[in-house]
Amino acid sequence: MAFDFWEQQRQARWHTVRYVVSFFILLCLAAILVEVGFRTGANLAHINDRLLSPYPTVGATFMGLWVLIASGYYFSYTSDQSAKKVVEAFEARLIERTQVKADLKEQQLLNVVEEMAIAGAIAVPDVYLIPSEEINSLTAGMSQKNRAVLITEGALQYLSRDELQAMLAYEMSHVVNNDLQLGMRFAAMVMSFFFIMDTGLNLLRLMPYESFLKGKRKKSSGNNKMQLLVLIAAVAIIAGGIFMWIFGKILQHCVAQKRVYLADACSVQFTRNTDGLCGLLAKIDVQGRTRLPYSTQGFSHLCLSSAHGTHPSLAARLAAVEEQTHIPQSWLQSNNTEKTVAL
Repeated sequence: MAFDFWEQQRQARWHTVRYVVSFFILLCLAAILVEVGFRTGANLAHINDRLLSPYPTVGATFMGLWVLIASGYYFSYTSDQSAKKVVEAFEARLIERTQVKADLKEQQLLNVVEEMAIAGAIAVPDVYLIPSEEINSLTAGMSQKNRAVLITEGALQYLSRDELQAMLAYEMSHVVNNDLQLGMRFAAMVMSFFFIMDTGLNLLRLMPYESFLKGKRKKSSGNNKMQLLVLIAAVAIIAGGIFMWIFGKILQHCVAQKRVYLADACSVQFTRNTDGLCGLLAKIDVQGRTRLPYSTQGFSHLCLSSAHGTHPSLAARLAAVEEQTHIPQSWLQSNNTEKTVAL
């Protein structure tokens, strides 16, 4: 009897929807706070209400900047060249299917990749080898035609076939569950607030403070009051950006953790073998997670394991698999039924 993994996927999607909805609620709250902060600052500065728009212009500007910057950031990282950028960063070598007959390890790797692609009902991706002794892997590429799986030489050298199968099943699960697209969307949504903060800081740098102070000694002219409004708006936008940056990173972290646990459970579904995944995680834990080159740290969230705090601890992931914490109850029931029938 087949394991019912669809229920687990439904639950994972529900958790993801909750986090995304929370993000947009916080975004609307931040826009409201930006507008309220701007108007409060204008009142404290005794600026005439006639200079203020009756519409929430600063809050709307905050939202508009977010939409424009997030869209641009997302599309820049979802181009057909996205996998190429990752491959170049890791200095990975393509394993040609026509030139691996002499290397049994590489031939085995290609065979396992094909097996797991069939298990996930996806096209077989290109396979690259990373020159590193660390046991690690990642998937890159947002579309089927440019998707690639990267695996370290250490993984090829130290893992058994079952452990290698668990590793590649984990990577294929990210493709099946659209984790790459989800991760990029969240990264774009959060990273855009960094650029919004930078926009506010640039406004502050461009302010003519000397003329503003001179004008204040005499009598505040209409021009100086407009400059003061821009100053207050810039501070409000920076504060809103900081607020959303902090809470956005927290939500992004929560989503990433859930998707890692889901990928672990999906790896078990594809391979029907918890020992392979447990052995893989245990070997990574024993070896210790060495840091990949600095140029690749921006892609650490894509890796199977990371030393940059983007993943749950290996101990927690091992406990989840061994104690079947993240495996649906229906799996356990079907397993027990099969064992009873076998007896």
